[in-house]
Amino acid sequence: MNLVAFMTAVTRANGMVLPGVTTDGSENTVSVDPQTYDQTKWRVAGPNTYNAGYLKFRDVRLNYAVSQSTLAKTPFTSLNLSVFGRNLAILSSDVPYIDPQVITGSGNIQGVENAQVPPTRSFGIHLSAQL
Repeated sequence: MNLVAFMTAVTRANGMVLPGVTTDGSENTVSVDPQTYDQTKWRVAGPNTYNAGYLKFRDVRLNYAVSQSTLAKTPFTSLNLSVFGRNLAILSSDVPYIDPQVITGSGNIQGVENAQVPPTRSFGIHLSAQL
């Protein structure tokens, strides 16, 4: 029997002693049933479960094309100026403090937020010209 299998069998038979202290400050020696502990731990997550549906203002672009009459005395056949913004706002979301779009994962952790990096917001200007 390997060490992991042995420790698992001992924990199932004897319970597990979690690190910590008792109310009088002495080291914890109380054994806890691992299955009860695990079920209790997951019940705490219940109130922190949210609908991950959201409405987002993801992208806007404003474009101005310079008229042909204005370009007549220039070497350009077309000239366009655009300004844009991406990931501008979350308009509606039940998930507090984070962007639901950044909650990623696969397998058994789908939908679990684990200190995700905030998404970036970007702004820019685009100029295109043709000769």
